[in-house]
Amino acid sequence: MKDLVFVGMRPYDEKPLEKILKEELGEDTVMADIKEPKIIVTGVLADRFPADLHLFRNYTSGEHLLQAHGGNAFTPTPPPEQQLVWRAARASGAAPSYFRSYGRFIDGGLISNNPTLDVLTEIAEHNTSLNIVGRTKEVVKPSVVLSLGTGKPPVAKVDAIDCFKPESMWSTVRMAFGLSNVAKLLVDQATMADNRTVDRARAWCGMCGIAYLRLSPQLSLDVQLDETRDEILVNSLWETMVYIRSKKEQIHQIAALLTAGVPSPAE
Repeated sequence: MKDLVFVGMRPYDEKPLEKILKEELGEDTVMADIKEPKIIVTGVLADRFPADLHLFRNYTSGEHLLQAHGGNAFTPTPPPEQQLVWRAARASGAAPSYFRSYGRFIDGGLISNNPTLDVLTEIAEHNTSLNIVGRTKEVVKPSVVLSLGTGKPPVAKVDAIDCFKPESMWSTVRMAFGLSNVAKLLVDQATMADNRTVDRARAWCGMCGIAYLRLSPQLSLDVQLDETRDEILVNSLWETMVYIRSKKEQIHQIAALLTAGVPSPAE
């Protein structure tokens, strides 16, 4: 797939990606066709300022339960019965500079690269809406949050982050490095999925009495989104396998928590 999608220069041609998404997810499959479990796919509505997080759902949102979606000057997004799955995936994968935006959508990771708190917020708001419309039996309180990361890059030393008015050729070079590092810093913090993002989610769950579990392997390299070199990808896979083996006991505990109260096939 990588050799079909990441071809040429950025931004990449989106047609191969869209072809694969249609083949794998179904060209006519809509979100509502997926009955269980409840699914959320993040996207960013970039046709407004400030931009807004949008959740593609396979269920009726709390907003629509309350019929409180009027008064917006923007065209409403399609409901689950009309939202094609492949289009939701394409919108969520429209990472700036890697692929062109998909209509008014860009990659949801720009606002919610680690969507744990957004999912918990969605659950809380949906439960509130269910209570208001009298569907209290459908209210579900989360008991376990399992967060799966894509790997933590190594911490690297940064020498220059200062931006200033240059007074010499050497200071111009230093300023250029500083601007570059500040740009990287802004992108990194906008798409942060670990560190304080994880700490906030863990604290939120702890205050609510929800078990929080996070699995994300430590990688030896900072693997780019469009990496295609087999040696880099295989090394990341190996480090992930080593991590899984080292967390074997914890993974068994997670499985026990997730299946607690779930009837066995024989029952």
